[in-house]
Amino acid sequence: MAFTDKHYKDTKDITTGTETTAVPAYEFAGRHSLTEVKIPDGVASIGDYAFFRCSSLGTVSIPERVVSIGEGVFWYCRSLNNIIIPQNVSHIGDYAFFGCTGLTDIIIPEKVGYIGDYTFVACNGLTDITLPNGIARIGERAFLGCGKLSVIKFNGTAKQWKSVVKGECWDKDTGKYTVRCTDGDINKK
Repeated sequence: MAFTDKHYKDTKDITTGTETTAVPAYEFAGRHSLTEVKIPDGVASIGDYAFFRCSSLGTVSIPERVVSIGEGVFWYCRSLNNIIIPQNVSHIGDYAFFGCTGLTDIIIPEKVGYIGDYTFVACNGLTDITLPNGIARIGERAFLGCGKLSVIKFNGTAKQWKSVVKGECWDKDTGKYTVRCTDGDINKK
């Protein structure tokens, strides 16, 4: 079953077709009445901006098979407050959660090695994030404007955290967070 505009224009929740292997780019963009999405088990990727500006979208269920979350997928999904990123995800695109003001905490899976540029900009409700020890880079302005950010749980040592490449202004205008490493804490400078 393919996604079609006429099927989803005015719906409040979506359970996508079981034969689909990808959510296409921009598929549900601008569906302001959309509140919940359950992506079926057959889907392996979510295309760029698939849920862009779905301002009422609060809950997304992503199957374990998904390995890639595209650029800007949940951009300005202001009500998004319940999302679990499956452990198989290895790629989260730039701008993926830009402006998700309802997001308070999120766990980034172990296979993700890079937090993209502008990924969590203006997520001003975000207080806690968990990052894997294999993270090699945090993109520029990744957490810009996350004023309530108080805890970054890093599943590695302080030495590993210090070796993570951090892009320009990656933590500009964030709260006074503490990085909780496996061997101790590091406070924001």
